[in-house]
Amino acid sequence: YMFLSSKTLSIIALILSLINFLFLFSTRKIMYDTVNRELQEQSLIYSVETEALNTISSIKISGLEDEIYENWSKYLKNVLTKYKKRSIVHILYNSATN
Repeated sequence: YMFLSSKTLSIIALILSLINFLFLFSTRKIMYDTVNRELQEQSLIYSVETEALNTISSIKISGLEDEIYENWSKYLKNVLTKYKKRSIVHILYNSATN
């Protein structure tokens, strides 16, 4: 119906739809990668936290609290960096598609 009413408007709508589809298709891999990297970093920090909790008495006895905290802090910074990157990608994606 739109094509019969206005060919110019129909072509513009078709071009915009095609651009939107290409954008969604091209950003799919980026979205997947950012989410995957964040999940990997979260997995690493969870394993460090679990190990620290399971060996808390040994850590206290040997006086390694500061070293364990520094190690955990490095993992936390990595997680937050990946979270920030994923958030930026998602914000850009949502802004472009809405």
